[in-house]
Amino acid sequence: GKPRRYRFRWGRTKDWKKALVTLDSESRIDFF
Repeated sequence: GKPRRYRFRWGRTKDWKKALVTLDSESRIDFF
């Protein structure tokens, strides 16, 4: 339920998946 996830798709497909898991654990989407 986080609409900001779209930001991760602007380039790396394999990296954004890892970032999503890390950010999701820390609840930090504005990390990037």
